[in-house]
Amino acid sequence: MPNWAWHDYGMRVGFWRILDALTKRKICATTAINAGVCRSYEPVARAMRDAGWEFMGHGVKQGAMHLLPDQRAAVREAIGILREFTGRKPKGWLGPGLTETWETLDILAEEGIE
Repeated sequence: MPNWAWHDYGMRVGFWRILDALTKRKICATTAINAGVCRSYEPVARAMRDAGWEFMGHGVKQGAMHLLPDQRAAVREAIGILREFTGRKPKGWLGPGLTETWETLDILAEEGIE
């Protein structure tokens, strides 16, 4: 219940309050964003993009990297969705679930993540 409440409140209310506070102060943020948000919560992603926020890769959907059957495919998919949506390839990455494997950093570097 708590995780769903944070998610639900965040997309409906919390994000917009944060956006307003940052915009009033002329602060441009970086978002660690699950690329799926660009499709499932497009108004939120569009607001970040239009405000000039940097989009940092964070997987396609929330979940631990070490549990994915094909980590490289997931990284490529996330990069592709973010590039398509923003017009720019993400420079950075914060692994979803705050996890990685011994291969994750090599995969990210090979895919052009700085």
